[in-house]
Amino acid sequence: MAYADFRKAVLAQGWQPVVDLKCKANVVGGAYKELCAKGTDSCKACDELPELSACSGDAVCAMNFHHAADNQSMEVSTYGDIGDRNVHGKDSQLDVTGWTVSPVASH
Repeated sequence: MAYADFRKAVLAQGWQPVVDLKCKANVVGGAYKELCAKGTDSCKACDELPELSACSGDAVCAMNFHHAADNQSMEVSTYGDIGDRNVHGKDSQLDVTGWTVSPVASH
C-alpha cells in the first residue's frame, strides 16, 4: 500500500503523528543544517511528515503515530523513495511494509 494512502487512513482514524526532533539528523545526516539551507528534499520530508523518524541508506524508513483515545503507539515501516511521500495509489514508490501497534506504557 502506498504510504500516502496509509497515512490518510490512519489520520482519519484519529492517529496523530509523533514528532521526532532528530528527524533531519536521522534522515539527512550530520550536516543537515547546511543541506537543509540549500532546500534538500529530504529536509522537506521531515517537515511534511512530522511522524517521520529515520530513513536508512537502503530506503527503509520508520514513522511513529500515537492514538490518545486508545493510549496506543504505532510504528510504521516503509520501503522506497521518500520523495513519493505524497503520491497515492499504484504510482507511489514509497510503500508500507509493516506496522506494529502497542499499548503506551504508563509511568
